[in-house]
Amino acid sequence: MKKITLFLMLISMSFLASAQNTTTLQEAFLDENGRPAIREKTVPMNEDQLQDEKLTPQAPGWPKTFKRNSNYFPYRGLALADLNNDDKDEIIFSANKILYAYEGDGNLLWQRQLLKDSDWPPAVADVTGNGNPEVVVIAHDCYFSTVGHVYVVDNTGQILPGWPVNIGVSSI
Repeated sequence: MKKITLFLMLISMSFLASAQNTTTLQEAFLDENGRPAIREKTVPMNEDQLQDEKLTPQAPGWPKTFKRNSNYFPYRGLALADLNNDDKDEIIFSANKILYAYEGDGNLLWQRQLLKDSDWPPAVADVTGNGNPEVVVIAHDCYFSTVGHVYVVDNTGQILPGWPVNIGVSSI
């Protein structure tokens, strides 16, 4: 009886161990119509396997590495928008006082230096009414600052005249 009990315990432990060595990830992708979608993927939790490109393939031109502010972590999000009228969304975000616009294939469309870091993701809209999208971003010196700036940048990366506007962060 002890042998059967031991055998069943070993099988149970083996089953539990194998179940704990997997995890379910959610992977974001663009569907055939270019719309964002999510699919679930069960993968092993073995660190070597998680790094395997066959298991977690990256789009050509990606991933990218960006310097961050050493005092805090201002990575809050990004915006997707077609800035260059090619019917494909660009990836717009800021890191370490720089606003970036990347094409989906990883090519840099443009970048613009900011006076401060940005805690919030950029927003995209036709602010000027000219039919082209503009990027709006707020930049300030982390959450201890009392001064911030709002930028409006055109779809080619040029800061529009009259911007940035200096604002008090408490008014955001």
